[in-house]
Amino acid sequence: MKKYKAILLVLASEDVDNTFYIIKKICDEWKPLYPYFKNVYEQYINENPNIKVLFVYGDSPTLIANEYDLVYDVFENDYPGMITKTLFAMKDIENTYDYDFLIRTNLSTFWDLNQLEYRLDKLPKTQCLTGTPVKHKNKIGDDYHYIAGYDMIISRDLIQSILPYTNEIINQKILLDMEDLSICTAIEKYAGVKLSEYSFRNDAIVINMQCFSESQYQQYLNYQIKNNIDHFRVRNRIDRNVDKLVHSRLLWDIYGKSL
Repeated sequence: MKKYKAILLVLASEDVDNTFYIIKKICDEWKPLYPYFKNVYEQYINENPNIKVLFVYGDSPTLIANEYDLVYDVFENDYPGMITKTLFAMKDIENTYDYDFLIRTNLSTFWDLNQLEYRLDKLPKTQCLTGTPVKHKNKIGDDYHYIAGYDMIISRDLIQSILPYTNEIINQKILLDMEDLSICTAIEKYAGVKLSEYSFRNDAIVINMQCFSESQYQQYLNYQIKNNIDHFRVRNRIDRNVDKLVHSRLLWDIYGKSL
């Protein structure tokens, strides 16, 4: 069996309107949206043989699944859909692949897989939970410190520690039912590990352009090259067609490929 340095688990869905989401995910003028982001991923998923890319879907009646798609009979919504399909995918990955790390990410995050491998080589293969840290305070002043769901790197031993408690994790009460907070809470509860901080921080470059700016885009790209950053979080809530353009530009500038 081939040993992978990481399994990149991408939370995916189709372009389906769903009023059960807290925030509206898609508008007609953005379509195709999620299939577009996936198409970008598909251009580079085989660029690094040491990193396996898999996409996880809930109930997707129109999806024509590929060998790298994991599909579960789970309703697509914030909760319990996201945490359920994530844990189901983790179980299947654990039973199918040999790997050092599992990286929980999403369709709107773009990865430089070669730079990512360099970072993985520096990370400890056990007791590791790292990524872009998020600090959140609720209405009564409670502090929450966890890893963002778009770039959560988890060593295999921690995945193994939480899987026996899948049902408990799905049903646990979490602030705003946030899936990334739920995973971090479970790892702390069942493995005794909180998020890990390292000197070689590699937080996501957040690109939130509501209108595309060539000069601003070049600044992001120059920062990535100068600091060896391995991923971009591309997300704005005003016009996601801009995000699609950013993804296509990153695909060309990092991999020399186009759709």
